[in-house]
Amino acid sequence: MGNPASRWRLFARGLIGVALVLAAAYGLILYRTHFHSPGEAAKWAIESFRALGAWAPVAFVACYCLAAQLFMPVSVFTLAAGPLFGIGWGIFWVFVSINLSGAAGFGIGRFLLRDWVEEKIAPRVPGLYAGIGKLGWKFAAIIRFLPIFPFTPVNFAMGAAPISFKTNQLTLGLCTIPVISAYVWLGWSMERAALAPEKGKYVVAAAVAVCVLVALIIAAKVVLPKLATRPGGAGDASR
Repeated sequence: MGNPASRWRLFARGLIGVALVLAAAYGLILYRTHFHSPGEAAKWAIESFRALGAWAPVAFVACYCLAAQLFMPVSVFTLAAGPLFGIGWGIFWVFVSINLSGAAGFGIGRFLLRDWVEEKIAPRVPGLYAGIGKLGWKFAAIIRFLPIFPFTPVNFAMGAAPISFKTNQLTLGLCTIPVISAYVWLGWSMERAALAPEKGKYVVAAAVAVCVLVALIIAAKVVLPKLATRPGGAGDASR
């Protein structure tokens, strides 16, 4: 008989795999049968959250965390937070969602699917392990601050990387605030521009948010290759 821990991991992997397939199939069927465009689907989602009233933040956080584990683009939820909650509360609820989903992804990558993450996910975030090995928490902070790598693969890969849970959560919580703010501001501005009689100032606000995001992406293209050529430094223990 195999090791009980190995059997538990195998069962967990199978369960997660089935959940991924079922969720993807349900989402595809829902989209194909009820909506004609992504914009129509987004409008329906926002109206559905609003209909929940005081429970809307709880449902939003739960859906955000689930989507993050299913490789769905959480940027859609981040954009929707502006119209749903306003700028201030939108940033707050996305901040909560990102930290919880990041912690969950880290745990999955470290304890449940580590072998699979190292084989399948790590190649999607090239240089992550080497960068953390060279610069430790500094590289983790840069990865979170510059929105160039997809959120879910980074979360899983961080779990298998030589970095501690505390460092992962600190860099995730602090360094994603600029990106969160820009996305929430953009979503809020886009809705106001679509609904307000005088659209000019909201179009300008949306343009500013887009410029911030573009600047961060350009910075990532410039900074990350330079970091890759730097001499090694102290890494962070994976405790």
